[in-house]
Amino acid sequence: MSGNGMSTPPAKRRRRCSFPNSLPCDDETPEKTAKVRCCTPTVLSSQSFLCGKKNESDAETEQADVDAEDSAVPWSQTDNSTPARDYKFSLPGSTLGFVPRSYQQRHQRTVCDRVHGQVILEPLLVAVVDTPEFQRLRKLKQLGGTDHVFPGGTHSRFEHSLGVAHLAGLMVESLQRKQPELAISNSDVLCVKLAGLVHDLGHGPFSHMFETFVNRIRLASGKSKWHHEACSRSLLMLLLSENQILLEDYFPCDSAESPAQQLEFVMMLIEGLAPGAPWPDSIGRPPAKRFLFDIVANKRNGIDVDKLDYFHRDIASVFGSASPLGCDIPRLLESVRVLSVEGETQVCFEEKMALNLGDIYRTRSWMHKFVYLHHTAKAVETMMCDVLVLSKDVVEVRGMDNKPVKLADAVEDPVAFSKLGDWILDFIWASCDARLAEAQQLLARIYRRELYRQVVPCCNLPSRRDLSDLCIDSKRDFVLRCSVERSNGSVAAVDELLKVSARSLKELQGAVHKALVNRSLENDWPGLGTYQLMIFDQLDENWRLPTSFQDVPSRAKLLLRLVKNGAGVVSEVSTFSTSAHATASMTEKGITEQLLAIASRQCQSVKLAKEDFYVQLLAIEFGKNAKTKLPCDPIQSTCFFNPKIDLDRAVFISQERRSVLFTPQAFSETIVYIYSKSQDHKVCAALRQAAGAWRREVHGILDDRSLAAPTNNFSPCSDDDDDDVDLSQ
Repeated sequence: MSGNGMSTPPAKRRRRCSFPNSLPCDDETPEKTAKVRCCTPTVLSSQSFLCGKKNESDAETEQADVDAEDSAVPWSQTDNSTPARDYKFSLPGSTLGFVPRSYQQRHQRTVCDRVHGQVILEPLLVAVVDTPEFQRLRKLKQLGGTDHVFPGGTHSRFEHSLGVAHLAGLMVESLQRKQPELAISNSDVLCVKLAGLVHDLGHGPFSHMFETFVNRIRLASGKSKWHHEACSRSLLMLLLSENQILLEDYFPCDSAESPAQQLEFVMMLIEGLAPGAPWPDSIGRPPAKRFLFDIVANKRNGIDVDKLDYFHRDIASVFGSASPLGCDIPRLLESVRVLSVEGETQVCFEEKMALNLGDIYRTRSWMHKFVYLHHTAKAVETMMCDVLVLSKDVVEVRGMDNKPVKLADAVEDPVAFSKLGDWILDFIWASCDARLAEAQQLLARIYRRELYRQVVPCCNLPSRRDLSDLCIDSKRDFVLRCSVERSNGSVAAVDELLKVSARSLKELQGAVHKALVNRSLENDWPGLGTYQLMIFDQLDENWRLPTSFQDVPSRAKLLLRLVKNGAGVVSEVSTFSTSAHATASMTEKGITEQLLAIASRQCQSVKLAKEDFYVQLLAIEFGKNAKTKLPCDPIQSTCFFNPKIDLDRAVFISQERRSVLFTPQAFSETIVYIYSKSQDHKVCAALRQAAGAWRREVHGILDDRSLAAPTNNFSPCSDDDDDDVDLSQ
C-alpha cells in the first residue's frame, strides 16, 4: 500500500511470444526460444502484411495492445482470454473479408466438464472447436433415442469429444513424463489430443441410428456398407480448409514432421492400427511409436480413452452415479507403461489394475444389456429410422456448390453432411410438404408413445466363443462321431468312433490331426471337400447322431473342421463352437421367413406380411480377439507389468492366475427381439402365436437363462389382450 492508501500497481509483465499459438520446442533453450519467436508469424496491418514488413504505426499499435493486455489481467479461473480481434482485410487471392484463423491470436481455453472437471484446450483445439463443423456435434445426442427410456441421456457428442481429448492428453503426457526414452514430442502430444477431439466428427443424426439408416439404403441399392469413421476423415479435411486453419502455425517450429504428415497421423490415430498391420510411411514417425495408436482407438484389446469417457459419461447422465465405473480413471491412466511385446511397442498396465480393467468391460456389457439395447429404446430408434426412410427422397440439404443432396447421399458429400443434426426430425414434423405425411404420422406415433410392440419376451442365441485357448479341467477322453454334409450337399453318417485324450482344445486338435493325417479318408467318406466332426464327452457315446447341423444337440461340445487335400488326406484341423452351425439359420432374414411360414400354417384367416413386423438380432460382446474377430476376454490380450519385480518386463496374466469369481463363462450374447409394426390386434395376435411356435421349435438352440428384467418387463399390450382375439374368422 502506498502512503495515500492506494494499491501499488503490479509490475508490468514481461511480454511472451507475440503469437501464443506455437508450442514450445521439444528441447527448448533460450537460444531456441529466440528462434521460435523470430519465426513465429505476427498479426500485421493489411499494407505491411502484403509488403512483408512492419511500419512504425504497427509497432505503436502493438505496444498499445500490450499495455492494454497488462492492465486487464483476468483474476478468475472462469475468465477466458480476450477473443481474437477482427482484422478487416483480405489476403492475396482470398475472397474472405477477414484474416484467416491462422493469423489471428488463439489462446488456451479452460472448460468446465461435468465428468472431468476443468478441461484445458490448447490453441489448436480451440481453433477446431470454434468452427461450424465441430459445433454441429452439440446437436447430436450421444445415445440416440435412449432418452425416450432414460430422460437423463440427452448429452451430446460435443461434450464427449472434449472429454476424450482430455483423457488422451492425460495418458500421453503421463507416458511422456515417466518414460523420456520414448521420445514423445510435443507434436505427438498435440496430435493425440486432436485425434481424441475430432474422432466423432463423422457421426450423423442420433449417432448410430443414422448409420443404420444409411446402410439400409446403400445395401438395398447394391452399394458398400458405410461406417462413420470414414466421414471423420473427410469432415476434418473440410473443417481445416473451410476455416483456414494452418497446422504449421500450431506445431513447434523445429518439428521433424511436415503438416501433411501431422494431419495423416491424426487421421490414422482416429482409425486405429491393428496388431501386426504394416507400419504407415506417410506419418513421419518410426515404428517405435506404434503405442500411440493404443490411446484413442485401441485395436489390440479395446481399452482406450474413447470407451473410458463414454462409459463414465453415459452412466453419469443416465443414472446420475458419481463413480459409475468402479475405478479411478486418472489412477488407471497413471498406471500405464510402454513396453515391447512380440516386436511391437504397446501400452501396458500395472498388474494391480487387472480387476479394474475387468470392471470396465463388465460395465460395458451391463450398459449394452440394460441401456443401449433396451427393447423400448431400440423400438424408438427403429421407428426413427423408418421415418428417415420414408423421407429419403424428399428431405434435402445444401451440399457442395450449393447443390441439393438427399439424406442417404450426404455421407458422400462432406459439405452436406456437416449440415445434418438431430433437427432433421423436427424439420420433417414441421414441414408442409404433403409427401412427408406418412413420415409425420409415424413421428406422431413416437410422440404419443404408440411404439412398435414386442410380441414375445426376448431370447438369446448361444454364445460365440474364441475357443483356441480354452482349458479343460483335467485330461479326459473324447469321442468323435461324424455326421457331415459334404461339399456336394449330400449327408454322410459314419458310426465309427475315434477316441483321443487331451487336456485342452489345442491338444485335442493336435491329437485328432495326428490320428487322421496318415490315413486316407476317401474310402470312408468319398468325395473331396470339407467335413465337420462333432465332439461329445464319453458319456454321450451312444447318443443318436443328428442328420444335419440344424439338429446339432446342445450337448455337443464343439466341432472340428477337417479339410482334405487332393489325396484325400486331412491337411487341416481347426476347432470352433457348435453354435456357429446350430444357428446357421438364425439370422434376421431366416427367422422372418420361418415366422411367415409358421403363420401361414397356423393362422389361415390372417395374412401376415413382412411389412407387419421385423426381427432384430443384437449382439453384446465382452471383448473381441484382434486376430480371430471372435468374442473373448480382452484381459487375455492385455499386457501387464509388475514394478516390484521387473519394471520393463511385459507379461500376460495366465488362466491359472485369473480369478474365476470375476471371469465370465461366456463372452458374447445375441438377443432376439420380435416386434410388431402393425397396430391391428389380429395381426399382433397372429404374430405372437407364430413367434411362440417358433420358440418351441428351436427350443434346443435358444438360451433363456439370461436375466430379462429390468430391460424387458414384458408387456406386449398395455390396454388390450391380443390373446383374446379370435383368429378363426
